[in-house]
Amino acid sequence: MRIKAVGATDEELLTAVINLGNRNRKRLGFLPRAAFRQAAETGTLLAAVEGTRLAGYALYGLPGDRVRLAHLCVEDDFRGQGVNQRLVEAISDRHADRLGILLKCRKDYGLERMWTRLGFEPRTEVDGRGETREPLVVWWRSHGHPDLFTDLEPTALVT
Repeated sequence: MRIKAVGATDEELLTAVINLGNRNRKRLGFLPRAAFRQAAETGTLLAAVEGTRLAGYALYGLPGDRVRLAHLCVEDDFRGQGVNQRLVEAISDRHADRLGILLKCRKDYGLERMWTRLGFEPRTEVDGRGETREPLVVWWRSHGHPDLFTDLEPTALVT
């Protein structure tokens, strides 16, 4: 299995990604075709490909100093084979200069074990935007850079 950036001219692969996203929109939320195309144009759409088959994809943005994961989706036939892990690792490798990866996921989906296994930690909860306003858990995967919350060791020697 290989992870590749989906380019704007990769029409067949881009269509496969859009179709997978549309089949899973109940959990992922709706994204218009133009959003997928824009992600392909900006290099923020990765696909996991096995032979000629799409195994899964990750669509993300790069706001400020972090990565914002919008979609992480795997074909049913490839679930349980580490596709999610490979996609998240690829994002981290490509954007190691960013503080980390942020995402929001509905609490009632019960995906806590998966996100934790992928190296994410829950940070807080916020109200969802849908009709039911289901709470969203905000997840964070740090890239290990110091930030305002990092305990910095004092530089002075204690005598």
